[in-house]
Amino acid sequence: MRAGRAPLVAGSAARATRWLATMAHEMRRCWPAAVRWASLLARGRASRLARRRARLPCIFVWRPPAGRRSGDAPAIS
Repeated sequence: MRAGRAPLVAGSAARATRWLATMAHEMRRCWPAAVRWASLLARGRASRLARRRARLPCIFVWRPPAGRRSGDAPAIS
């Protein structure tokens, strides 16, 4: 074991990969909205709601990828 480092665990690479994929997804989801609200704020054309949303941080909530997996309930249309 290296000094000061935790030993590598079998699932740690998979967890790190999953975490990175989640962060990348959140950046793709949140960044365009932040840019859109920022441009409205800069032009002074944002509503009160838009200004409030621009101040709120993006909440990181993990959602499973889109698409059905075995065992999922059928989509209601």
